[in-house]
Amino acid sequence: MQEISFEVRSFLRDNIQSVWQLDLLIALMNIKHPVDAITLARLLYTSPAAIESALQKFVKIGIAKEHSGKNCTYSYAPASDDKSRTIEDTAKTYAIRRVDVINLIFSSPSRHGIR
Repeated sequence: MQEISFEVRSFLRDNIQSVWQLDLLIALMNIKHPVDAITLARLLYTSPAAIESALQKFVKIGIAKEHSGKNCTYSYAPASDDKSRTIEDTAKTYAIRRVDVINLIFSSPSRHGIR
């Protein structure tokens, strides 16, 4: 079995502190239009406040874009092609090596105080 790439490991270590955050990112990738935090919270059975906080972090690190308006919405929008490739590789790795990715997330020390 192939080892998980350095890029995927680094992305998870630096940007994902919990499995639900990775699930949120993948959901955002798969929804091809801007979506609000409440809709994502229902989809992922997570609190809207937690989803909103994670989405704000994704905007800050260049993974998502915030769309202002009557209801604030978000869309998947990696800041670079390299970041997009790394996120796609992470999603593919998660799909085929779910337990290994989950173990990586839980074994990484939290750099941001969020778990």
